[in-house]
Amino acid sequence: MTGPIDWRAGEPEFRRRLERDLARSPGSDGLLHQNARRTVRRVSLRPPDRKEALPIPAIVKIHHGATGHHALRERMKGWIDRSPAGREWSALQRLHGAGVPVPQPLARGRLSNGDEILVMSDLGGVPLADAFRLASPDERAGILQAITDAVGLLHASGHRHGDLHLGNLQLVGSRIFLLDLQRVRPLRHPDDRLPDLAGLELSTARAGWTSAERKALRDHFGTDATIGGALVPFLIDHVRGRSRRVLRPGRRWARAGRNGRRGLRERDLSEASLADLLGSADRETPLSERRAGRIRIGVVPSGNRDVVLKHARTDGLRRALADRLRGSSAARAFRAGQKRLLLSGDVARPLAFLEAKRLGLPRESWLLLEGVGETDLDRFRPEDPETALRVALSLAEWLADQHAWGLSHRDLKGGNLRISITNGSIRFWLVDLEDLTGPGPVSEQMRIRALSQLNASLADEAFSSVVRRAALDAYCDRLPFSLERETVAALIMR
Repeated sequence: MTGPIDWRAGEPEFRRRLERDLARSPGSDGLLHQNARRTVRRVSLRPPDRKEALPIPAIVKIHHGATGHHALRERMKGWIDRSPAGREWSALQRLHGAGVPVPQPLARGRLSNGDEILVMSDLGGVPLADAFRLASPDERAGILQAITDAVGLLHASGHRHGDLHLGNLQLVGSRIFLLDLQRVRPLRHPDDRLPDLAGLELSTARAGWTSAERKALRDHFGTDATIGGALVPFLIDHVRGRSRRVLRPGRRWARAGRNGRRGLRERDLSEASLADLLGSADRETPLSERRAGRIRIGVVPSGNRDVVLKHARTDGLRRALADRLRGSSAARAFRAGQKRLLLSGDVARPLAFLEAKRLGLPRESWLLLEGVGETDLDRFRPEDPETALRVALSLAEWLADQHAWGLSHRDLKGGNLRISITNGSIRFWLVDLEDLTGPGPVSEQMRIRALSQLNASLADEAFSSVVRRAALDAYCDRLPFSLERETVAALIMR
């Protein structure tokens, strides 16, 4: 960093020492994070009043100005003190003064190039995601209480965080501190706190917290699986924003083509790798036929993983015209699966799709999926009744979470689900991606239909009626119906 700093706040001697430290700091020394929007660095400063004292660890956060698509708007926000740095400084002052666990604000200034600099105390500690992953069950219970205490103090002070996820929480000793406060806003209604809790629900799920651990955290906050109805709107907004930013060529995707076929691929899958997979499939992979030969599916070995190839033929002019408007089967599956991955990893990852057109109409399509699971759920046969019960209960909890998140599938049958059991851990993946829906409202009628489809597709010898009823009870405990439970059971069996 070069050039003078126009300081707006902070002890003068402290600021002078900070300037000297920043001038001496070479290259990446103390660098914690850097992107187009901000740079975060750790420094050690001596107190201004005692030269012999031990250094004070501090965090220097530089907000880079006018880096987005609306440079003038960002500059104007800086002029009226509503820039990200201005908002964060104001939040630090208010919350630290109110006793909310946040870093202590130390200094603020503006660089000659328009960047803004914030200095705050260095808390030390451990990122919460890492701390929770390494914690014992007893320690995890304490962490859940610490999260509740910290977020409760924030909300009790009359504020919401606006971007609450595990990455913005730091475990320091036995306390949780809140970070990255530029989106803090006043609470105008008690329900304004719910989007914060929805953000926690999403981030804990993506971090691998179990359904039981996430329920325990919700119980601490006194909310249900839908976060008081706030979860689905939050997820809709999250997916809309993320899709716009990353689900397009040049970001997560790249254009793909081979032998006159055109489509999209993940950028991590090179054009050469895609060509090798398709070539291997053409030469060596037997494809099993489904739906009167319109669909053919095969597995292509690729290094240490399998890749599933799904080839679909568009029969009939009506279907071809429909696909011209909505996209081919492979295109719909690729886009729907990539969208679902923004929320969870419970789908087979779509790697690429290609389609061949004649007279502008899609007539054939190819979808490549990452191989997942051990077997289709409708072919799964548990070793004993205890395993059957564990699988059924896990499936019920998984499906209840799906519906609470506003996620559904138009054809939820065992053949469209894969299962694996590893070291006692049970996982499910959806593999028929073009029928994915959500996030969006999932009515009770849609939920009952999904349960009915799944119930009808599972083998009687795999799951007894007693096990199925236990699974329904577990689902209803997690996500109740307005109907009596016996009525729901009768509708599912109808």
